[in-house]
Amino acid sequence: MKSLHDKQLPRPRIPGPHYCEGHAPFNRTAFVFSVPGAEEEKEKMPVAGKTGDNLKQALGYLQKARPDLFSSMDPHAYRITNAFSEPRHMKDHGRSEAKWSEINTPANLERLWQELEDCTLVVLCGAKAQSIGKHLLDRFPVWHPVTAPHIGFRGLNTIKDVAIRTLPKPEDRTAARLAVWSQRVLEQLPRP
Repeated sequence: MKSLHDKQLPRPRIPGPHYCEGHAPFNRTAFVFSVPGAEEEKEKMPVAGKTGDNLKQALGYLQKARPDLFSSMDPHAYRITNAFSEPRHMKDHGRSEAKWSEINTPANLERLWQELEDCTLVVLCGAKAQSIGKHLLDRFPVWHPVTAPHIGFRGLNTIKDVAIRTLPKPEDRTAARLAVWSQRVLEQLPRP
């Protein structure tokens, strides 16, 4: 018999580059990133390109350790959103992040509340996503928020480790940083 994570899931509702509803029961777990970028805008879905590849690889580590919370290897099986919904990238916007003032507007926080209201575990990836955590906890005290660096290369490169820096191949350094990222997430999870 196939487990839940082996089944081919239909494409979830993805209304744009900032949000993916995911599939039950996986979508009770959410990942919040900062802002959709050029890849997400092009693909019209969140965590596209290398960020999506990195999340998929991290899900492999998470699934091995906590299959009760991460039973799918498909990033889009989970709820995914961003601290700010409008894409930002250097080519068209001159910056790849939203401003703090854009993220903390009442309308934006209301959007996030609505997108995450039925989630119980929320992984806040990066400083911009983490900044909204305190606002959301006021509204959803049953949440279990987890904080981690952003899973894009810029965020992963904030993970400093002498052993990682000595690895000869970039893909080996990325895999090692993703293992550390995953371990940081696992350390904050509630016990099974």
